Amino acid sequence: MKRIMAMLEKRQLITRLQMGFSIPLLIALLIGLIAINSMREMTDKSMDMYEQDLLGISQLKDVNINLIYIGRNLQQMMLAQNIADQEIAKAKVDEAILTLQKKLDKARKHIFMQEGKKNIAEFDSYLEQYILNVDQVILLIKKDDFKTREAVKYIAGDEYTSIINELDNTLIAATKIKENTAKQTAYTLSSLGEKNREYTLILMFMGLLLGAGTGLVLSRSIQGPTDQLRDSIEGLASGKLDDRIPYTDYSNEIGAISRAVKVLQDVCGSMETQRWIK
Repeated sequence: MKRIMAMLEKRQLITRLQMGFSIPLLIALLIGLIAINSMREMTDKSMDMYEQDLLGISQLKDVNINLIYIGRNLQQMMLAQNIADQEIAKAKVDEAILTLQKKLDKARKHIFMQEGKKNIAEFDSYLEQYILNVDQVILLIKKDDFKTREAVKYIAGDEYTSIINELDNTLIAATKIKENTAKQTAYTLSSLGEKNREYTLILMFMGLLLGAGTGLVLSRSIQGPTDQLRDSIEGLASGKLDDRIPYTDYSNEIGAISRAVKVLQDVCGSMETQRWIK
């Protein structure tokens, strides 16, 4: 500690002031860099969550919606009282099937986990059978000439309902996997934010301690020589011409003042000697 104080005391005053101001600035810069890195990392993870999970969930929800549209338009087709209304309902069924397949292809691009890929593969096989069942329902509707008894019976049968249930189950399973992944990413983001908050608080606390410590050391490096030089000047004023003037070997402001005081001491000493000679 004494070596540090001696080294600081020999420095120019402006150098010590620069040291005192630069340390808090460095701490502030470090906190800023950590905050920027944290924001970048959180932004990257947020984009990953959006592109990999949220878009996948959205596409899977759209697949489910179009499954509902297929069933609803089949009902409309069975309730139709003329060929024109039947054809309109059938066109909507075909459109819903086409949209479902497009949404499923988009969702497939956002499925990365092996379990999710397995669910989508199972969904594909069930969907293929479901479309065949839908075609069978349409044939029965057209066959009955607006009498939908056989179509209703087929839809209520195990062959049709079991496929619907399997489609729902596999789609729900795939969606849950994406939702769990999104939740995990959100938790990671939350943990990252909390960790960075802790780091920032620690750095701020360390900055306060370091700033206070640096200020104390620098103030002592200024006050110590100043007090001793003041005592020397007061001693010189009181007639103590033989006291040693400290810091005359310093190359800073304190050294310059000490050497000036030393010159004054020598002049006073010469004058005192001449007075005694007379």
